[in-house]
Amino acid sequence: MTPLDFTLETFSPAEAAKMSGLSVVNQRDYRRKGFLPSHEGRARFTVYDIAVMRALIDFIADPSSILEVVEEYSSIAADWAMCHEDGIAADWAALVDAGYGSDPADRSTIACNVVADFAGAPPTKDLFYWLKGYGAGLTDDVASLFKGDAPYDPAVAMVVSFERIGAQIRKAAPRPLLNVTVANAT
Repeated sequence: MTPLDFTLETFSPAEAAKMSGLSVVNQRDYRRKGFLPSHEGRARFTVYDIAVMRALIDFIADPSSILEVVEEYSSIAADWAMCHEDGIAADWAALVDAGYGSDPADRSTIACNVVADFAGAPPTKDLFYWLKGYGAGLTDDVASLFKGDAPYDPAVAMVVSFERIGAQIRKAAPRPLLNVTVANAT
């Protein structure tokens, strides 16, 4: 595949609040506490920052106790947010020519291939964890957790859908999250 150039779009605190559900006041508080990146001048956020905001809301816990989980969870949700034709801005025919798909009309597949290249791997669909402390993991087949061979009682499992959360972030975005161009061959 031909190399690509990537530029993450940035969003204002008000746009980030609309996309994540975390108020501007709470964003400022979380920046001061180190849960969100600090900024010189006006704050600007990428989709990865916005996914962290969303994760801080979803996990409803003291952010300092779950920051490592939040960072992992949020990056996967951000990848899903971009894994759709509305998530990236690109010349679709040029991406097909560069080897990222076979049909310019199949933009979601092309977008997911581009995001896999950008992120280093395709995004995982779901996070699951057993509420009684039995463990946690990532899966692309959540149904397997609820079959008879599941290691623990699925009635006490919680599943977080990265794909759904990514879609919610993307739908609230006022513009594409990632700008992609085919790199010039030299």
